[in-house]
Amino acid sequence: MNKAKVIYLRNNNGDQPALDTIYTMAQKANAGDKPCLRLLPLIRLGLRDMEKHGIPEWDAFQDYQFVTTESNRFLVTLNIVRRLDHSPPLLELQVNEDHFPTDSKKESYFFRMLFFTHQHNGIQYVCCTESMMLKSKSSKLFTKMVTKSLQMHADFIRNPIKYIGR
Repeated sequence: MNKAKVIYLRNNNGDQPALDTIYTMAQKANAGDKPCLRLLPLIRLGLRDMEKHGIPEWDAFQDYQFVTTESNRFLVTLNIVRRLDHSPPLLELQVNEDHFPTDSKKESYFFRMLFFTHQHNGIQYVCCTESMMLKSKSSKLFTKMVTKSLQMHADFIRNPIKYIGR
C-alpha cells in the first residue's frame, strides 16, 4: 500500500508545469533522444518510491538516497529528494545522469522538480508544481521555479479542496 499520492498542480493558466516537462521528455524519448531515454526511467523510479514510502514531515526530513537497479545490472544510487531550506515548505526531486569515468560528461543532463506535501483525510499528497530538464545548472531558472512554486503553494493553501477534492 502506498503511503503517498503524487499529484500535479495546475498553475493560473491551467497548465501542469511539472507534468508538462515529463510529457515533453517522453515525446523526445519516443523520438530517440538519449538523455530523455536515460532520465525518464530514473524519474519514474523516484516518483514510485516517493509514493511507496511517503515524505517525512519538514522537521524530520533528511536527504533521501534511493538505490535502484537498471536493466544493465549496474546499481545507480540517486540522492533524489532534498529540502529547500531557503524556501519552506518546498522540496526538490533531483535526478542526475551518473557517468562512469570513461564517459564524456559533455552530454550530462539533470531533471529537477519542486513539490510540497499536504495531509488530508489520512492521505499524504505530494503536490508537484514546477520542473525542468537542463544540460547545465541555472540558478536564474531555478529561482523562477521556486517563485512560481511558492505562488502555487499559497494558492493551494487558500483552497486545497480545489486541487484534491473532498
